Order: sequence, then structure tokens, then C-alpha cells
Amino acid sequence: MPLQDGKYTIYSKVTNYVVGRKSDEDTSLRPKGVFTLDLKVTADHSRTWDITHVDGDKYRLKAGKAAVGAQDGLVYAYLTERDALQAGEWRLQEIFHHGRNNYIITRPNSDVGWIADSDQADGKQARPACPSILNTHSRSCFRSGLAPSLSNPPSLLANLANGTYKIVNLGSDFVVGRSLREDKSLRPKGIFTLDPKNTPIDGGRIWTLEKTGEGKYKIEAGGARVGVYDDLLWAFLTEPEQASAGEWRIIPVPQMAENAFIIVRPELERGWVASIGEDIDHQQIAVRPLIVQPSYPPRYPSFQVFVITPHDD
Repeated sequence: MPLQDGKYTIYSKVTNYVVGRKSDEDTSLRPKGVFTLDLKVTADHSRTWDITHVDGDKYRLKAGKAAVGAQDGLVYAYLTERDALQAGEWRLQEIFHHGRNNYIITRPNSDVGWIADSDQADGKQARPACPSILNTHSRSCFRSGLAPSLSNPPSLLANLANGTYKIVNLGSDFVVGRSLREDKSLRPKGIFTLDPKNTPIDGGRIWTLEKTGEGKYKIEAGGARVGVYDDLLWAFLTEPEQASAGEWRIIPVPQMAENAFIIVRPELERGWVASIGEDIDHQQIAVRPLIVQPSYPPRYPSFQVFVITPHDD
């Protein structure tokens, strides 16, 4: 069965590294390399793949919305329309003996396809290999991770009742909410991970969910609508800003933990992402494309997963 048109994450089978463009690539219009990248690197749009079915097992691939082709034995994303016309199509051939959702990626009428380096793989550019290697070696096998829009059908959407809740990041056990130290102005207030040892669950740490249908909710922190600005999560205090805050889709991921959810925009392209590391107290929640790990059901890094439980008055 062909892959559905949609957004995907691609991983190298041999390294389990995500495949995509580097976050520190230059800002020119020159072609951008496609690399294997450490999963610990925070995802962004350049590691989200658009896959469009053409015919049979042929597809058009885009990395960060740029058409992907090959030149000089390496895989590139093309930013200009002229270069994109040369990108061509790719054949995605499922290799069942490697496991579910595993593919070799080749040119439709060529004897070369993608291969990833197995040594020091972070930042290594994907390159072609001969077909004998492609059919026998895991370095040539790539696994597709479905984006939230495909991995969570409507039957799995949240059914949280209207009411007040506590939100905690699964990875850190830190409370999610507004800071006790925020100023008294009407400027938007950041949403942070907060050390639970020093954070009472009151005021801006109490969340209100109002269901609007099909797993979508209006979300408030301390009575202020929550939205996104400049790729960060904010609580908006004034009416004009609250009106533009929009809705959120809350998707259960019971494979991660009890009462665990990812929280994404309705279009399913970006979601809440907490900081990782030792010093995460008062680090603001980001809103970015999510990493989807190669498994079924799909798993997510714990810093992208949030535990939502009713607030006890």
C-alpha cells in the first residue's frame, strides 16, 4: 500500500539518527545538504519531510519544504524553483525483513539510492550506494516515522472534560505554567517548566481546558488564553491577543505513560516542546515540529510529552 501524502520523520536504520537538514545551515539559496542528525537535537521544520505519492512506488520528497534530489553523489534539498525542477522523483521500496515501515530509497530508473554512514553518523551527509549494498545492508535502510497527522487517527483524540487541570512535563517531572515571578503588566506571560519543589499549583499553574470539538481545546493558564508567538508558548492577557491565541489539539499517547499527551496546533505541524538538560527551571516551552521515534505505536521524546491530570481544588 502506498504511503499516504503527508508529513513524516525519516530515520537511518543503522544509527537511529533522524535524517534532514542542519539547523545551522547557511541562509543562501544554494542547495542544502541532507544529513543524519542526533535525535537529541531539537527538531524543526528542516527535519520534517513532505512525502507526495506520484505513481506506484514513486514519490516526491521535500525536506523543510525544499525538493530533494541528488548531485555529485550526495543528497540535497533545493531551494530555488530552477533547482527544484531537477530534483526528480524517488522510489520508496519497503523492505519487510528489516521490520515495519522500513524502506530503501532509490532513483526510479537508476542503480543508486540513499545510504547512511555508520561511523560518527551525526552530521554525515546521505549518499548513494550500489544496489547490492542497498538490498543487504542496514546502512541503506531508512525508517519512516509518521507525523502526528497520520499516527493519531480521530478515534485516539483526547476526551478530557471541561475543567481545571495540572500539567507536568513527562521528561523532567517539572510543573508547566506561568512564573511566580512574572511582572504585573498586561504583556504576554511566558509558559515555563517550573521546579516542583518551589512551585505551588495555584494561579498561573492551574490550567483550564474548554473542549471545542474533535480533540480541540481552548487552553488557559491562570485564566489567560494560551497561544504561540515567535515559536514560544505564551499566556495572553488582553482581548485582542486572546482572540488570536487559537485552539490546540490534545492527543493521548498512552504508550508513553498514564495520562500522557502531546499538545499540538490544529494543523498538527507543531507542538509543545520542553527544554532538556540540568538547568530547565524557568525555561520557556517552545512550539516546534515534533520528533516521532521509529516504533509502532509511535513514541516521542519525553520532553515533548505532558501529563495532564485534574486539579484538586
